[in-house]
Amino acid sequence: MPYLDYNQSNGYLLPPYLEELISADHVARVVNKVVDLLDIRELTSQEKIEGRPAYHPRMMLKILIYAYSQKTPSSRFIARRCAEDVVFMWLSGTQKPDFRTISDFRKNNIKVLKKLFKQVVQICQKLGMVSLGLVAIDGTKVKAATSDYGAKTKEALKEALKAVEADIQKYLAEGLAIDKAEDTLYGASRGGQELPKEVKQVLEKREAIVAAIKEIQEIKDSDKTGKKEPKLNPLEKEARFMKHSGGRIRLSYNCQAAVDEKEGVIVAADITSEANDKRQLLPMLEKVEETVEKKPKKAVMDAGYHSKENLEKAEKLETDCYVTSRKWE
Repeated sequence: MPYLDYNQSNGYLLPPYLEELISADHVARVVNKVVDLLDIRELTSQEKIEGRPAYHPRMMLKILIYAYSQKTPSSRFIARRCAEDVVFMWLSGTQKPDFRTISDFRKNNIKVLKKLFKQVVQICQKLGMVSLGLVAIDGTKVKAATSDYGAKTKEALKEALKAVEADIQKYLAEGLAIDKAEDTLYGASRGGQELPKEVKQVLEKREAIVAAIKEIQEIKDSDKTGKKEPKLNPLEKEARFMKHSGGRIRLSYNCQAAVDEKEGVIVAADITSEANDKRQLLPMLEKVEETVEKKPKKAVMDAGYHSKENLEKAEKLETDCYVTSRKWE
């Protein structure tokens, strides 16, 4: 059987039209249409008159949402795909924002993005993709960005704080000595300069440690069980040690999601520092109603949500809740 001619130097007489390379039923076309329907005035109102033109918020939203749909939300991954992947190139209009621009857009507009999530779900509802006949609620543990080994107890953090404060005194003394020498060299009327980078870093570290010590004390004050001394990482003090599947305990967050049965659309999402799901039943049902402005008829959850308090509260709700009981009960 003969082979097709293979030549990597083949070119186009005319440049390809990217949209023709995207199949008619591709999910990127859905993302493209939905984002075009969104009210993004809160984002476009931030437009600056001076300076280098910014990337359009609608384009940034399209590449972000499509990346999430492909379970690849990394800003570095998205930046690479905008230069290599024909789908991302089409959605971005062949523009190539770098990873820092993508990361800052997501971080700086997180509150607006949450509102846009609500718009997307409501659009899905109008298209008949969301029925709210039954929603399934579940949680998953997501590893924190900071190291598990960087987490310390309150006493360990106090020792670290002493070391940082010693560094601050050292840098301040050095600064005073330098100022005195420069006054002699240049004259006392010479203007000052910005805070040295080393001093700024130490001050920021001190603030993080102080905040973590305060957080640990609040945890201890609210914990009446007398459990083991809690540990926090000052760089990510909202994260807690949680048990993952397989039994490994990592510094993590508990991410919650409610999914509609009809098309698998996520109708509510949240993130919490609580290691288990016991207190997430009511908050998640409230978030579903907040998003779609309607209560689901039924909700199902696994045994992680099973507790006497939850069952008693569920009996008073308009939503019929079905929670798996633990095997030993």
